[in-house]
Amino acid sequence: MKRILFALSISFMLTACDSKPEAPEDILPEDKMKAILIDMHLAEASVSVQNQAPAKGTALYEKLEKEIFVTHAVDSAVFNKSQQYYLENDLEAMQSIYKQVTDSLKSRQEEAEALKSKKKK
Repeated sequence: MKRILFALSISFMLTACDSKPEAPEDILPEDKMKAILIDMHLAEASVSVQNQAPAKGTALYEKLEKEIFVTHAVDSAVFNKSQQYYLENDLEAMQSIYKQVTDSLKSRQEEAEALKSKKKK
């Protein structure tokens, strides 16, 4: 009897882990998360190439981050809650979001390099 109860509890736990809870209404949709993350990574790259003192770089990034939230009409708390939701409850969606972010950033980098190469000729 103990083995049956143990097997049932393991089965229930595995099933519970497979099912993801329905996202709360205030969670950002995947497309919005992707757009914000792309802008954040571009801002981070922009700050990093400026070779500023760490404190100045951090201040500049924080300013850019606030502008990104304004541009996307998103509160930082909602963004953070959404990111936490995806990481804890829908890792597959978060992986998909980051694949799209990475693909977009690579594409932009390739376009910039092609343009730079074209200007040199």
